[in-house]
Amino acid sequence: MKFTSILCLSSLCAATTFLATPARAEDSAAWQEAIDGKGEFAYLRDWLIGDKKIVGGDGVVRSKFFKDAILGTKPLPLPLIREGLAMAPDASSLSSKYCVGSWGCKALAPSFELLVLRRDAAHKPLIEAFFANDASWQVAGFSSRGYLVRMIGWYNDKSFAPLVVKMATHQPDSEYTMDAIQSAAALFGQWNDASLVDACTGIFDIDKNEVSAVGPARQACAWYLIKMGDKSVAKKLKRAPIGSDWVTTVTAAAMGNADDKAEWQATAKEFAGSPDRTDHAAAIVALALTGDAKAEKQVIALLGGKEPGAAWEHATLLPNYAYTAVGKRILAAVKKPVFALGVKEKAGRVHAVVAAQLARLGDVSAVPEIKKLFASDDESVREVLAAMLGTGSPGVVLRLPANGLAGGAPVAGLAAVLQEAFENESNLGARGAIARAWAMTVPAGGN
Repeated sequence: MKFTSILCLSSLCAATTFLATPARAEDSAAWQEAIDGKGEFAYLRDWLIGDKKIVGGDGVVRSKFFKDAILGTKPLPLPLIREGLAMAPDASSLSSKYCVGSWGCKALAPSFELLVLRRDAAHKPLIEAFFANDASWQVAGFSSRGYLVRMIGWYNDKSFAPLVVKMATHQPDSEYTMDAIQSAAALFGQWNDASLVDACTGIFDIDKNEVSAVGPARQACAWYLIKMGDKSVAKKLKRAPIGSDWVTTVTAAAMGNADDKAEWQATAKEFAGSPDRTDHAAAIVALALTGDAKAEKQVIALLGGKEPGAAWEHATLLPNYAYTAVGKRILAAVKKPVFALGVKEKAGRVHAVVAAQLARLGDVSAVPEIKKLFASDDESVREVLAAMLGTGSPGVVLRLPANGLAGGAPVAGLAAVLQEAFENESNLGARGAIARAWAMTVPAGGN
């Protein structure tokens, strides 16, 4: 039989569709039984068919069944997963060789997601067997390597790190490799693994400027390099664009490049009366990062102050430099006044960013604040908090991978707060980000 389906798997879902290649696939009696709602795994009919299904789009993280998947409340359908992970022999995209009627050959993605969320060491041979065939990621997974990196990240076995590096560097000028290295940088940043440093510094070479999707990959790599303490690309940023002028300014300064100090001083002076401007905020943050003690005090006063517009501008810049020594000092200084803020409107959003970033730095005292913020009846506050914990940034200046590999936080008790928030969240976008944070809490070092 020939089956064609459309399956979107990577963080580039909005721009890329993966067409399951028609193959001489085999009918699966086991999957058919589950899809018919029969047998031991009859629950999969509700999970895979109709509204809130876990196939396509963002998969399980946008499904109401994510909680069941990560908690393992249903029996794991291992016989089905073994079939689902069997690649169609002549597939040029991720599709299983086992198919079910009009449902098609799209069992591979849900099989992978249900398997890795259990994080059971006994399942490692299944994952190793999938990747043992290079074609699974070099050909069939060519346009979905970022998704496959996410599966490794969720499984959280660092012995797969060399494979992740291979996936992030294969055919280096492809836009799909940019997706892979973006995902790998996010994951290795959470793993505190420096083995991607060479690959990440390499994409700042100016001959990569015209490669499609290089900007988002550079942003993720810049975040990763700052976290790893590597400053080798600091002088390249002006000619190797990574996004807005603001993210370039703060990134360069966070890496120790003060070449534009006079320009930052002029900008800070010009807009001194408008502290709620992003260019003013970026300028004084850059000055603080390159040793200006007066500017550091000014950032603390604005971020921790009562003027919500200025505080918000500074909150949006935090993920760019939070892992530097200056960033940690600023966060420590504003913690008390920001935790005293409310949980609504712009002040609540500042509260959300700071609490989430402190949690991401390992401050367990942020967990009760996160719980309180998720209980806010201001949807915008919950969205910002979910984005910070789910992707590592509120997505305003620095944009880390939407697939959530930079999410989570290394603190105890966060998973329970995220479970409660997931169960209560009515905003589907926020709920998806909460799920991503929950999936990455353990890989980030928390529980």
